[in-house]
Amino acid sequence: MHGTVDYILTDLRRRSLPDAVEAVLERVRYFGLCMIPEYYSHQFCEQAVGIIRAHEANRDVDIWRDAQGSDTRIMGIEAFQSELDIRKDVLVGRVIASLYGQPPGSGFITSGHLLFRPGNLGSGGGWHRDSVHSDQFKALVYLTDVNSDNGPFQYYLNTSSENSLAELEEHYDIPVTENRISCDPTSVLPVDRLVEVCGPAGSLIISNTRGIHRGKPIQSNERFSLTSYHWKGGIPAHIDKLVNKSCLA
Repeated sequence: MHGTVDYILTDLRRRSLPDAVEAVLERVRYFGLCMIPEYYSHQFCEQAVGIIRAHEANRDVDIWRDAQGSDTRIMGIEAFQSELDIRKDVLVGRVIASLYGQPPGSGFITSGHLLFRPGNLGSGGGWHRDSVHSDQFKALVYLTDVNSDNGPFQYYLNTSSENSLAELEEHYDIPVTENRISCDPTSVLPVDRLVEVCGPAGSLIISNTRGIHRGKPIQSNERFSLTSYHWKGGIPAHIDKLVNKSCLA
């Protein structure tokens, strides 16, 4: 494979399930991510947005917000609405299990609701890596149309492997141990490695978030999403305390 466009898988519906799984795995392992446009139906997306709005207004739900009030998350939303558990999707489940080499031991679903606020840093609070010590795989679903202005996922291709971490330190002075990227990657990394993942509602993105990534600071309107988080073992304690757990399987 070559060319950044190849991380987008456009012919999924013409493939058998085993072939589709392999096509996604090939892209995630090579580029660090795979995007499938309009994987989920518009009906699913509209219903999910309505559920998220309702739960954001529910005082019994634990909600996380960033300092600017731009990024609102409900961690463990599947505790209240099991139909939002995208981990149960057969393609997502098989891909994530194959990437980890086993079914994940734990995880949850987070709803994301981005709003424009002056000075917002975008989803995730700027450029970062979720882990520097091991691979971390996620599935992200856009529930609304996403363009360059309303907070698309941005990712530096080929920055998630052991070799690429060493390359980033040797050639671009990004320390192997650095989770939060202290420099501005757009000023030091090759521009052709940066992709801005825009797409219609229902688009599915599976990525290795050991690679350098962020949600682009939102400039207008809003963005809704669902993200599945997975760990081989238990959920890290500092994250687990934020997760809504009633009815969690």
